[in-house]
Amino acid sequence: MHQRVFIIASMSLALCGAMSTAAAQDKADKPATVCQDTGDLTPPEIPWMGSFIYKMTIKVRNGRAEDVEVKEIRGPDRASNSRVVKALQQHVKKNYVCDRDDPRYVTHVQVDFPHEVPALEAKLAAQNPASGSAKVQLDAASARALCPTMGTPQAIPVDATGKLLLHVIAEVTDGRVTLVSAKLKMGSNHANVNQMFIDLVDRTLRQTYVCPGNHVFEQEFEFNLS
Repeated sequence: MHQRVFIIASMSLALCGAMSTAAAQDKADKPATVCQDTGDLTPPEIPWMGSFIYKMTIKVRNGRAEDVEVKEIRGPDRASNSRVVKALQQHVKKNYVCDRDDPRYVTHVQVDFPHEVPALEAKLAAQNPASGSAKVQLDAASARALCPTMGTPQAIPVDATGKLLLHVIAEVTDGRVTLVSAKLKMGSNHANVNQMFIDLVDRTLRQTYVCPGNHVFEQEFEFNLS
C-alpha cells in the first residue's frame, strides 16, 4: 500500500544565535522556503492503526534534503516508531524538492495507518456480489448470534500500566476462524507487551470461536494493563 505524507504546517527557522535588527528585518522579508513532496510514502508494516504526528527538521542543500531529523509528537511503541522514523527519513531524502537552500526547514507531518485487508475484502466481494460485503461489526448483542461459542481472552500480568485496545478483522471459513488481522488502537511503549496480547487474541479466536458459515467480522478487545 502506498501512502502520501500529509504536511500539516511548515516554516523556516533561523539558526540559533544573536541577530541584529537589520538582519532580523532581512530575515522577515525573505520568502519562506517551500518544499514539495514528489512521491508516495511506503509505510512500514507495524501492528498499529491510526494517525501519528512527527516533526521533521530538514537541512536543504541544492534544493534537496541533505539531512533529516525526525521527532515523534504522537507515535506508536518504540520499535514501531523507529521503523516509521527511518521510513520518513528515507522518503524525504528521496522525494522532497525545495525552492531554495535552507539550514533548518521545519515541517510537521501526519502519517495514517488504516486497518485494511484488501485481498480478503476483494475475495469476499467476489463471493458475495449481491450483498457487496460480508463483513460484520460485532457488538455485544450481535456477537453471540454470529458466533454462539466464543472464548474470552484473559489479561496477562505484565510490567506495564494503562489500556491496550485491539481492533481485529477475522475471517470465518466453515464455522472456524481461519485468519486474524489485529491492529493496536492503544497499547504499550514496549513492543513485546503488545505482541503478547496480539498473540493471545489470535489464539482465542482460532481455538475457541465457533461461527457457523462463512463471514468476515470486526471486533475490539480492551485490556487493562497491570
